[in-house]
Amino acid sequence: MSTLPTSTRLSYLLTVLVCAVILTDFALPGTSYTSEINYVKKERQQYYNAAGNFHYTYKVVTDSHSFIVNETLGPVLYSGAPISYRCSPIFNQVNSYQALGSDSFSTHSMRWVSGLILPLFLVLITLLTWRLRWNISNFYFILQVILAANLIYLLY
Repeated sequence: MSTLPTSTRLSYLLTVLVCAVILTDFALPGTSYTSEINYVKKERQQYYNAAGNFHYTYKVVTDSHSFIVNETLGPVLYSGAPISYRCSPIFNQVNSYQALGSDSFSTHSMRWVSGLILPLFLVLITLLTWRLRWNISNFYFILQVILAANLIYLLY
């Protein structure tokens, strides 16, 4: 077997390091906040399929953070209601939220994808590509671009 070029090894290492930082940020509990809701922004998302052609998204805005909540919790929230949420320690993203009086914390699906699923998938593909010597450089480059976009999303 031939050894990988140094630039490829550095690319793999950098990808795994970025994924490790994102996974660590998602896994650590972070800072807990309890705050009053300033307002809940309800927005109709239009699309065209057999399921009704639209759905609503709900964005909670507090004094220090704004974040999207799921469709079951969104309609019952109102201005002035208290909400508890946890922000990640590195990227300051809302990892989970809970309406006071509720039993469990919820995590929005976009946070699951950006904080857990995408980085785990990329680490798996990196390890398989390195170990099995797969020649999927174009696909891997696209995944790295998606990871860079995800990192920008997490930073802002």
